[in-house]
Amino acid sequence: MTIEILSLILKILAMVAVSYLLGAIPTGFIIGKLTKNIDVREFGSGNVGAANVFRVLGIIPGIMTLIIDIAKGLICASIIAAFFHRGYSAQFYNLFQIIAGTSSIIGHNWTIFLDFKGGKGVATSAGVFLAISPIPILLCIAVWGICALITRYVSLSSIVAAVSLPVFIGVFNFRIGNLAFGIIAAVFVVIRHKGNIERLLNGTENKIGKTSP
Repeated sequence: MTIEILSLILKILAMVAVSYLLGAIPTGFIIGKLTKNIDVREFGSGNVGAANVFRVLGIIPGIMTLIIDIAKGLICASIIAAFFHRGYSAQFYNLFQIIAGTSSIIGHNWTIFLDFKGGKGVATSAGVFLAISPIPILLCIAVWGICALITRYVSLSSIVAAVSLPVFIGVFNFRIGNLAFGIIAAVFVVIRHKGNIERLLNGTENKIGKTSP
């Protein structure tokens, strides 16, 4: 193994570690403790994502959580990827973005700081794709908004938006790497919404504006 290849491997491993740890910052949990000294995992859906923070803590903490979770993904797929990519050919930058972005999503979903139980990855994934495929993710956000307006289900809107992501990438930003990453990110979101899907099917999922028992 040459020194150049070893250096590349070590850089990628360092990037993965940094991106994972940034993504793993449990924003909703921290904001719950700072604002009302409560553990948001003990209320609502028990999730630390922005949707549950909105439900449990209100609009301002929810917006703060949403913005920070988006920022985590955006920073990893742009600033961190660019930092570790320095010195390599421009054609590899997209790959660095995908690796850093994937690491941040995994960190958010399975955070080491909360016994590997985290959020559902919607906001952090949005941040990642704002850096990688801005037009497709902006269209996904529009899909989310329309679906939420019609159905008033946050979970269903997130699932529909996630599934539409690979379609929009295929149409507006086709690159095989981005398309594959879009599919993987969509699968992550759907898997993380397994409980919501079950509640949607049996009619017990909470709608926007309805407080969880």
